[in-house]
Amino acid sequence: MQIWSNRRMRYLLCSANAWTMNALILALCVWSQVAVGQPVGATPPRDTTLLHQSDLSYLGAFRVPQGEIGQSTFAYGGAAPAFNPANDSLFLVGFETGQAVAEISIPPLVNSSNKNEMNTAAVLQPFRTIQPRVSDWTLEGESRIGGLQVVDNQLVGTFYEYYDANGNAVDSHFKLSTLDLANASVSGLHQVGTHGAGSVAGFMTPVPLEWQAELGMPYLTGQAGINITSRTSAGAAAFGFDPHALSNSTTPAINYLSYPLDHPLAPFSTKNPIYNQTTEISGVVFPPNSGSVIFFGSHGTGAYCYGDPGPCNDPVRNYKGNHSVGG
Repeated sequence: MQIWSNRRMRYLLCSANAWTMNALILALCVWSQVAVGQPVGATPPRDTTLLHQSDLSYLGAFRVPQGEIGQSTFAYGGAAPAFNPANDSLFLVGFETGQAVAEISIPPLVNSSNKNEMNTAAVLQPFRTIQPRVSDWTLEGESRIGGLQVVDNQLVGTFYEYYDANGNAVDSHFKLSTLDLANASVSGLHQVGTHGAGSVAGFMTPVPLEWQAELGMPYLTGQAGINITSRTSAGAAAFGFDPHALSNSTTPAINYLSYPLDHPLAPFSTKNPIYNQTTEISGVVFPPNSGSVIFFGSHGTGAYCYGDPGPCNDPVRNYKGNHSVGG
């Protein structure tokens, strides 16, 4: 795990894209907010200051436990991190098969590129599968957890169909009754908004208190950069919703930002710095005391190429598909 901060608040930067030499190697993916004290009933003044890369500073990293941990492993896992302020810990998804969730501690950080010098997190709760306990499962085929978020001592998450060719999935969100991964009941799947699951079944983050009245919702959720672009956003996406309102009826959602297929953020198959079919958006954070909503993921900045990685000169994505020489 890599930990970053800015001058205004401490954050966690966590993602996983490989299992190498028994260590989870992480890449820029998603931020998870650390709670700070705020007087009950007080609404701080809004600050519209924009944050930039220079506002971030690297604090250090740690390793996750290796081997089988309950019903899964961190090998090729570590997705959808959610910070738990009660334990100063992280909930994370493990190996792709099963999509189980575990909770680990955040040990003292080490600012070193040598993984052998890093501290290893302790297991607070071993991996437990969530899908078999979802009370109203409606998705078809392979599914994945797109995001997790601790909300008032409950764990809220999203599931999305990995390959929804028909674009007919509408349900997306679930909620654990407590933070007890082994024994909590699971409600859902719940429909959020009317844009379809491909637009909302991913990352989540709280809306800072000072912005909630103006925006009308306490949390953001979204999904973008996944396969079958017609069912998702062709660029960053953010929908306001209230996880407390998740129910059997459609939960209201406000579309703050999304890019339909007819109006992508940038052309699909071109070299550009912001979006094409190599773009993957995996996380979002709305930092308090700022006017910025920051999205995280990956993007190929070189010439666009579709095919095998060799002919496309792409050393990063080792599969047939969308590639970019620069990413």
